[in-house]
Formats: sequence, structure tokens, C-alpha cells
Amino acid sequence: GLRVERITGGRAFAQEPRSETVRAVSNIEVHANGPGEAIARSVLTLGELRGGRQTLMMARCLHRLRREGAWRIARKEVHLLHRGEVIDNLTMIV
Repeated sequence: GLRVERITGGRAFAQEPRSETVRAVSNIEVHANGPGEAIARSVLTLGELRGGRQTLMMARCLHRLRREGAWRIARKEVHLLHRGEVIDNLTMIV
């Protein structure tokens, strides 16, 4: 099946070995969206080094926050700058 092919194919995306990553979040804006709700927008820059290959990804992020005692993320959206291109591995974004 597909799972066996993925594991034996030499490019399993289980992060073994784990990649080295650096994340920078900037341009943070938070706006109230009703009682106990807020929307946060930000820009994410993520650098990854894995298998001797360095990758740079940039994204605009949106978080819908809800107050349930403490503030919690109700929804997270990551809109990659190069979302129309082929992307080998997204495990570091999740």
C-alpha cells in the first residue's frame, strides 16, 4: 500500500532525523472580534536545515482566539507565500 511505499521509498516524512528549525514571528496585530474572541494576524519566517539542505518559508498567519478561562486558539490558518509551488515537506509547520 501507500504507507509501505512511503516508508520504503527513502523519503518518509517522519522527521527522523529531526530537522533544525528557526522561527521568527513578526508584524503581530490583535483585534477584538466580539466578547471573549479576538483575531491575531502575523507573519511567520521559518528556516529549516535537514539532510544538509536549507529551506526558507514565509507565511501570513491568522489565529482565531477564544477566551475559555485562558485564551485558546480556536482556529489557525497558515497561508504560505509560495503555496502555488511544489513543497516537499510541511511537517515543520504543523
